[in-house]
Amino acid sequence: MSADAAETGSATESRPGILGTWYNQLGSVMVVTRAADGGFVGTYESAVGNAEKRYVMTGRYDSEPADGTGTAVGWTVAYRNAHRNAHSVATWSGQYVGGGQERIVTQWLLSYGTTPADQWKSTFLGHDEFTRVKPSAADIEKARQLGVTSANPPASDGE
Repeated sequence: MSADAAETGSATESRPGILGTWYNQLGSVMVVTRAADGGFVGTYESAVGNAEKRYVMTGRYDSEPADGTGTAVGWTVAYRNAHRNAHSVATWSGQYVGGGQERIVTQWLLSYGTTPADQWKSTFLGHDEFTRVKPSAADIEKARQLGVTSANPPASDGE
């Protein structure tokens, strides 16, 4: 089997087809640019909140998932780039599911630096579902009305 087939998620290989562009329900964009041997890299750009431009993303996946199951996957984004340091980190953990309706279903944690008195409110929890299809403005508005949140840094004091 070729390395290209392994990275694109063909049915005969054990690595997920995570390469490429993914969108969550609020329109944030994740681009996986390289995947091999259980690891991947790329960029993440939040469509909402207090994040600016693209951020580096690194992750891992189960390179030998059991037959008939999703592929365990997880990644991290530190919200620091040339435009901003938001003093926060988000992690996603979930499953890649291939087939006709490819998706990555995750839970996320977002933590940011706080004073000792505010540590109790330093971590947020949420859910994201990534697909290959960019959501329409109507889909994004519907998600917002349903209370969908995104793993993006909160505004810092004074902003």
